[in-house]
Amino acid sequence: MKIKNDLLFKISFILMGVSILFFGFCWLFSDQPWLLDKKANLIRLEIESFDDLFHSSNQNLSDYLTQIYRFFGLWVLIIGLFIIAFSIGTISESRKVRVRLLVVVGILIFISSILGYVWIPDSPFIYLSWCMVFIYLIGIHSHKNYKIRG
Repeated sequence: MKIKNDLLFKISFILMGVSILFFGFCWLFSDQPWLLDKKANLIRLEIESFDDLFHSSNQNLSDYLTQIYRFFGLWVLIIGLFIIAFSIGTISESRKVRVRLLVVVGILIFISSILGYVWIPDSPFIYLSWCMVFIYLIGIHSHKNYKIRG
């Protein structure tokens, strides 16, 4: 049975939204969110361990990093919610909404992937970006063949 393109579009964008939502929750509620990408952060900071960083003269660094990562997690969570909200129901039946969603999410995914390769090439999140690009391409394909059921 072939999956209808309208359903495929919704599923692909809901899947991207849920993935982004999941990572937002991880950064928001992790005790030490910088450890979610530990290897890449250690390489980027040019240190052997986070103990080296936290035993420096700044006693409040871990609290500051937690605050920054939680704020980042909140923004990521909100982006995931927006993608889901514009992917479900009849709102995604509007061609204008689908095109805008494709443009905005495409910019988000491709720029994030490029920045990931430039700033944190050893990050496991690079694999996530490849998955997101693949799902995004499925969304583009389904948009091109999208037909509203009548």
